[in-house]
Amino acid sequence: MAGPLLSALEAKDGERLRPSLEKLLKAELGPILLEQTAGERFTGGKSTPVWKLRFTAKRGEKEKETRLVAKWVKPTSELRWASYANEKQFYLSAAPKLRKILRLPHMLMCEESPSSGICFLLDDLTVDFPLHPDGLDTAGAHASLTWLARFHAMFWEADSAGAGFPAGMASTADYWGARTRSASAQWPLR
Repeated sequence: MAGPLLSALEAKDGERLRPSLEKLLKAELGPILLEQTAGERFTGGKSTPVWKLRFTAKRGEKEKETRLVAKWVKPTSELRWASYANEKQFYLSAAPKLRKILRLPHMLMCEESPSSGICFLLDDLTVDFPLHPDGLDTAGAHASLTWLARFHAMFWEADSAGAGFPAGMASTADYWGARTRSASAQWPLR
């Protein structure tokens, strides 16, 4: 059975999320607008659709425009399920450590259902990074490579059996590389 996040997306009704979001955010919410996007521009709309949620959150006298995104995928194989399970584990165990030096989204909620798939509710990074360029100039390329280097440096000498490696994560976590090797015990399965 789908939880409130998957149910809201299936019904295309953001208001179904109101009780869960108000409890999670500890705020009174205005109308919840829900919009499905066509996928990222650079993939020609072929990537996973992202749902955008917009609402006003009020705590006491303070009011803030809030934007979240929901990434909803319906894995078609055990390997894809394992890949998204690893992504979930990344947000739970690696992202908090990385956030000390890098800007990453916060996973506010995650739901899994064998019939509906897996859905991540994240803060919307386009609030801080509104531009999604088609290409990069030299300074942009340097900034991107610096970000990636910092990301990888956090776990460079980490041992997947412990020693600083995020708990529960696969030692090699790229989906595309996983397709060429067997979906063995390296991948945490549901």
